[in-house]
Amino acid sequence: MELLVLILAMIVRTLFVQPQTSAVGVRRGVTSLVERLVGNDEQKLLLLFVVILVSGCGITFLFGNYLTLLLESALFIYFFSILYINFSSSLVADSLDKSELLQRLEEYGQSTGVTEKDSYSSLAAKLCEHWLNQFFIASFVLMFWYFVMGWFGLLVYGFVYYIQPMVQPLWLRLLRRFLEMPAGILAGLSCAVAGRMDAVITELFAWKIKRFELGYEVFKASAIASIGLQLNEKDFYNGMLSLKRLCLRSLYVWLFVIALIIIV
Repeated sequence: MELLVLILAMIVRTLFVQPQTSAVGVRRGVTSLVERLVGNDEQKLLLLFVVILVSGCGITFLFGNYLTLLLESALFIYFFSILYINFSSSLVADSLDKSELLQRLEEYGQSTGVTEKDSYSSLAAKLCEHWLNQFFIASFVLMFWYFVMGWFGLLVYGFVYYIQPMVQPLWLRLLRRFLEMPAGILAGLSCAVAGRMDAVITELFAWKIKRFELGYEVFKASAIASIGLQLNEKDFYNGMLSLKRLCLRSLYVWLFVIALIIIV
């Protein structure tokens, strides 16, 4: 069943490559409600987290496995679609100049501290960083914990990434690192399989063991090493398209492995 949900979610995200206005509005409404309820109180935030998990147990107990399966399927498809940013959806040129980079960063809400005086490479690096981070969270982290924990994995994922509370206590940061570490390592391996294995191995072998705790960093380094991304104006746009294709191939690797696990 999980495999069918994953395939359906990918189809939905292909058809609706950008989050719909209504879905974005719902997310903002949920975030605003949480901010009013919790504010900057860490204890209230922890209590909200416990309430969400207990409510998940209650839904499973009261409505049974079939309704819970329906709810978790709908929630996975929603998360998989709303949190995804399609890099090339609104671009018609085959290159990106500095003004277009600034415009795209503003659209993504990443323009804080950015000025026209910044170099092209720094702006390109910021855009690439944001897109990779969003793709990693909306794809690999979500898929991993849905497959491992199902309904409760989605609840924890939604609390950490969808709600985005203003206060970020230590336990929440550690929880996020815990969610990202296994997904990032496996995503890095899938990038090696879908891209250049030798380049990824060379890059990661130079790391210290402790750095592998940062799952997103493993994925980012593997993806960039696989395609040799260049941050100059001439090559950046085509490099980002290659990066997007690599990430999609890595997702297909995950689907293939999940299918093998389910069949066996």
